[in-house]
Amino acid sequence: MGTDGSPASELATEIAFREAVLRGVDLVALHVLVDSDMSGLFAAEWSALQAVVQKPIAERLGAWEERYPGVSVNLEVQFDRPADALIAASEGAQLVVVGSRGRGGFTGMLLGSVSSAVAQEVRVPVIVARPR
Repeated sequence: MGTDGSPASELATEIAFREAVLRGVDLVALHVLVDSDMSGLFAAEWSALQAVVQKPIAERLGAWEERYPGVSVNLEVQFDRPADALIAASEGAQLVVVGSRGRGGFTGMLLGSVSSAVAQEVRVPVIVARPR
């Protein structure tokens, strides 16, 4: 599951937890910090940035874990292009769940640039959650 904290991400989180229960599997929640060059960022700075980013997401996921106590969640924070990270993370997954805010030109009006790229590239089923 891709998560960014937006309303579409909350819907995707709900769907991902329900699907994890139905499938009897654990959940990987992936938050990707937007594409930029990290070459100047030292390992200690990256660790600190990960910790800062992880805390609010982990708190939100904790509330979902209380609702779905049988689902274990592994939160990963990466620094990459979001679509590329989700596509790579889909290897070995049963399902990918992402939200869509509908940004990114004409295609983005339908799905969103990240969700569109993921839906076109992964080799497993994809659920794109759109806010109501």
